Amino acid sequence: ASREIMQYVRDMDSAGVTEFCLHDCPGIDQKGTCNVAPITSALRFNTYFRSLSAIHLSRKDILYHCSHVFRHNTHISKLVLSQLPEGNLTELFDALYCNRNNVLQIIDLSGTHIHKGTSSLCFALKQFSHGLRILKLADTGLDGRQVANIMLGLSGNFGMSLTIEELDLSYNKFDDVASGAFEHWLSKAAEYSNLQVLRVAHTGISLSTVAAYFHFLKYLRLLDVSGNKPDSRAVQLLCSMAEKSTSLRELNLSQCNLSGRNASAITIALFTNRALTSSILNLSSNEFAESDAEVLASALSHAVSLHTLDLSRNRFKERGLIGVLMSVIHSACPLLDSLILNGMYRTSLPGERVSSALMSVVNSLPSLQSLSLSGGFGASTVIPLLQFLHTNTTLVELDISNNLLGDEGAFAVSELLRHNTALLSLKCDGNNISPTGWKMVLASFMQNHTLSFIDLPWNDYAKWATNLPDDKLRELRAVLIDIQRALQTANSADPRFSRFMPPPAVEAPVDLLPLCPIPKKLRQISDHSMSSLAVDKVSSPSQQNPPVSPKSSAIPSSASSSSLSAPVVMGSVTVVPVSVSVPSSGISPRNMYQISSNVFIPQPDASLTFSSPLSPTSSSSSDQSR
Repeated sequence: ASREIMQYVRDMDSAGVTEFCLHDCPGIDQKGTCNVAPITSALRFNTYFRSLSAIHLSRKDILYHCSHVFRHNTHISKLVLSQLPEGNLTELFDALYCNRNNVLQIIDLSGTHIHKGTSSLCFALKQFSHGLRILKLADTGLDGRQVANIMLGLSGNFGMSLTIEELDLSYNKFDDVASGAFEHWLSKAAEYSNLQVLRVAHTGISLSTVAAYFHFLKYLRLLDVSGNKPDSRAVQLLCSMAEKSTSLRELNLSQCNLSGRNASAITIALFTNRALTSSILNLSSNEFAESDAEVLASALSHAVSLHTLDLSRNRFKERGLIGVLMSVIHSACPLLDSLILNGMYRTSLPGERVSSALMSVVNSLPSLQSLSLSGGFGASTVIPLLQFLHTNTTLVELDISNNLLGDEGAFAVSELLRHNTALLSLKCDGNNISPTGWKMVLASFMQNHTLSFIDLPWNDYAKWATNLPDDKLRELRAVLIDIQRALQTANSADPRFSRFMPPPAVEAPVDLLPLCPIPKKLRQISDHSMSSLAVDKVSSPSQQNPPVSPKSSAIPSSASSSSLSAPVVMGSVTVVPVSVSVPSSGISPRNMYQISSNVFIPQPDASLTFSSPLSPTSSSSSDQSR
């Protein structure tokens, strides 16, 4: 490796950092300047670094070299291969399958399109001899068959899959088969699962069946089903989950095409559940009509435990928006911290009444610290609000970007900064502010010593960059730089400043997470519906060959359903042949649930022992209800 990379490793060692970031290595993304092979070869037998990550690299050999690390490594517990060129991950999953001593507990492949390797992932998951904390496969280009393959792997090793705390399958394509496979796993695992974060955004998943098991997830605190289209049954199931949950903190229903009545039903169910506190509700981009404002306002009047409310891009007229704002006031929520109303107001009329309603919200709810009004409100709404905030002592974050305020708005901002002593963050790009306007903002820092952040006005700068002569453009750049310098004198030790810090990265686990004891109920599963998915839809027989370890013989592959005459063992799963007459045409994926050519019966390993087990609980009443 180059001297620069050697120095990078020394620096990491001196700082006590145990995460090796390939994307931070000098010259790593420049063709021909860095040989990755010696680095990954050394990592095979590494005993210091516990995390390996490669993010936003254009090199196509990164996946291959990183995969070889895990054929021998027994110390790295966190792997992040995100936003890499799409490639074949078969090598990685084969390595995990063959290396039974791997300790990988966090796998993040988000944004790296997997066009090959899901069958190998299925076999690798089945062979995991320890728990898995986090599995992130968002936007990996998976189709329905590939998703079903992964769910088959989770169903084949409940000892591992019950320990998963975060599962992200967002932005992949679910069909009926994938939804059925996900439902099969969740129906068996939900009651005993440690799942806390579940993201299935923009997948097309069948919520009308899958959502029936959400309320069994007793540790679930974040559920993201945004971008899906729940029908009336799915809405009823989401209401049931919101009513019964004792742990849910955040519910994302953005872009779900909900009607006002359905959104209101879920909102009421969520906020009448007294077991929940400090709830975060995202109802943005649901295209609510003006007629939906009344029922939505009625529902929000129950929101006594609301912490964050996002209604962005649901464009209401004056009457509807004021009704919603008044309902927030009437709820008298003592916990409301953030109100996000971006692009929510549509009118060509003056906005003084809306501005007055916003003032009432800020004045009536002292807990409110963040207000976002980006886009659509205009000068007649925003400027009076800025004048009202001169003496406000509670709001610390304000977003008024993209409202075309002009230099009149710049003057209002400068006056706000001269008088307000509480505001820490201000976003005001996209307001068509001229270089003269930015000079007024800069001058206000002679009196203001509390503001810590103003976003760089890239949109305004791009506009003026094409119209100003070079000397004026240099002057504008100097003004913007001086504003950023002025912010550096602000007191970042203010405890309220912590809200602007990015969330800390998940640390690589140090201790090995043991398998979860498999409840007796899961040891006796015999589900015919999954067998048809696995055999007829998940993958072809040729793709069911597991990876072969150099030190062991191959596990027998499954034969076609017509030629099976004896049970075939694949890992912890036995394929038992059943003679069934199958029509040659006209079989829909949903009908496949009723036609089984093979029955998959999990065979528990009686020799498994567990140390420091998790303690999932079950109740007879829940068994009967299911």
